[in-house]
Amino acid sequence: MKKILLLVGLLISSNFIIAQISVDESLSIEVLIEDVLIGNPNFPSSNYSKSTGSDFGDDNGIGAFNVNGTDFPFSGIVLSSGRAMNAEGPNTDLNSDGGSAWPGDADLEAVTGVSNTNNASSIEFDFVPAVSAISLEFLMASEEYDQNFECTFGDTFAFILTNNNTGTSENLAIIPGTTTSIQVVTVHLEVAGQCDAVNEEFFDTYNFEPFGSSTDTAIDFNGQTVPFLIVGDLVEGNSYTLKIVVADALDTAFDVALFVKGGSFGAFPVIEEDPDDLLVVDSDGDGIATFDLTVNETQMLGAIDTSVYSFDFSYYLTEEDAVAGVNSIFLPETFTNTSNPQTIYVRMQNSFTGAHVETSFQIETDGQLGLEDGFGSYFSLYPNPVLDQLHINSSELFSELNVAIYDVRGELLISEKQFNTTEEINIDLSSLSSGIYFLELISEEHNTTIKLIKN
Repeated sequence: MKKILLLVGLLISSNFIIAQISVDESLSIEVLIEDVLIGNPNFPSSNYSKSTGSDFGDDNGIGAFNVNGTDFPFSGIVLSSGRAMNAEGPNTDLNSDGGSAWPGDADLEAVTGVSNTNNASSIEFDFVPAVSAISLEFLMASEEYDQNFECTFGDTFAFILTNNNTGTSENLAIIPGTTTSIQVVTVHLEVAGQCDAVNEEFFDTYNFEPFGSSTDTAIDFNGQTVPFLIVGDLVEGNSYTLKIVVADALDTAFDVALFVKGGSFGAFPVIEEDPDDLLVVDSDGDGIATFDLTVNETQMLGAIDTSVYSFDFSYYLTEEDAVAGVNSIFLPETFTNTSNPQTIYVRMQNSFTGAHVETSFQIETDGQLGLEDGFGSYFSLYPNPVLDQLHINSSELFSELNVAIYDVRGELLISEKQFNTTEEINIDLSSLSSGIYFLELISEEHNTTIKLIKN
């Protein structure tokens, strides 16, 4: 009875040529996983395997797909409980492929709690990560989304990640903020008189009238979820197995498909353009200025969708520190240069996966950097370079004078306040290591910064 209810509405012919995804079933499982799914060097993979209907004398449910300029959110791989080629839109046919000889999957049932699965398609492979997290972007589509069967038939899928060093496994495909696996029965709208909405914010659209259009949809399924982004923690250097599997539940009818974005495995960051060099006009000509090193971040992100992928930026004085991710500049929004010009190294890192790339740019002022023992018309200091004691003199009486010492990353190391004094101010620098520092003097009317060298 289940198969009859929607046949009249779905078998509608169309006189229009509609943009739709295209499916390619010709790729080997190794190419499909290594090149289409992963596509970056942080996850070297091996031991590829698959299981689908063609292994049991039935349809092939695994392939690569391309969006072909449609409004479908991405290209990648498709795993279906029916024939993969039948995922191509528009939604004018009922996909209800696969017979009883095509089995379900025990691993899928174990991690989701769904019983009596059928027509399972899966891919599986080992990998050893070079980063500390994994991410994948995907969506589920199903013929069960018909304002009826989503209340009962829990067609489902899983991303089963196994740590081969510990033997522990987990399903990464859960509804955000919960421990609930993603199934047709756990993500759907209200069906009047049958079931309430469940996690409806994760359901995207119906692809049939009167709820949507069957003739201008990119895929041939009744409904689909929104794209999900899953994230899992990894231990760098450990061996893992990932099994991606999808299946019908309770019967072999009304197919389900999992669409996984190609290259989203690890979401390796790509810097679209080299960041611009920064030039600041130096008002006092001393070659020292304050730079906001973060102004190029939008340019470096380029066309990356930051609503889906999150990136962290950090800034460094050496390329070695940038690669290692150590000794970052403390306050990159207010960085004071230590040479003129000066090279700044930037590390752009995926917040979820830890994958990163590095690049550099220059900062420069139009002044001439020097090492003067006297500076300005209000303060003088000596010696510079300094060993232990720094001496500061003022030509005016200030009611309050703030004295601060910063390192080259902008981190505050020493802070003192002097009140109503014209006497020489002595600052003990014996606790500081040898290197370059900055002295900042702030009074009611004056703000002066000079570079110090500590021997």
